[in-house]
Amino acid sequence: FDVTPIRPITLSKIGYAIPQYYSEELNIKFIQDIKELFSDEKWIILWKPKRIVGTLIISEAFKRKQSKLINGNLIKVDPGIAASSLVENSDAVISIPFASPTLIAKFKDVPCIFYDHSGSVRNQRSRGIPLLRSKVELKEWSSSLTEEQC
Repeated sequence: FDVTPIRPITLSKIGYAIPQYYSEELNIKFIQDIKELFSDEKWIILWKPKRIVGTLIISEAFKRKQSKLINGNLIKVDPGIAASSLVENSDAVISIPFASPTLIAKFKDVPCIFYDHSGSVRNQRSRGIPLLRSKVELKEWSSSLTEEQC
């Protein structure tokens, strides 16, 4: 589960001087890392964008980059589908910090983590949910999932 980034130009127009954490670059890298580490046929990755937005909020280039990632075992899910129903039918949940579907997963005892590719989030655990900061940590976590399911 991701969080919809907002174009820097849009943020500037409304008075933000400091770039927001939830950037287009962070969003793409989040998806790329997950897709790379869960690339084998054991996994089907369901990616649910936060919402459908127009080019005032996100750029066309960003939409094209996202579209190029959707293939193989990565399936884009309609943003209108309830996150709770996806969580209930998932073997594991990975969210950008601090998206609420991970809290739902924790409550429903579905293995879950926050993944911060940038390493800029300081809080190591939010509400008892681990925050992973590297592909190495993500790989270790994915291996533990495979072991649990065997």
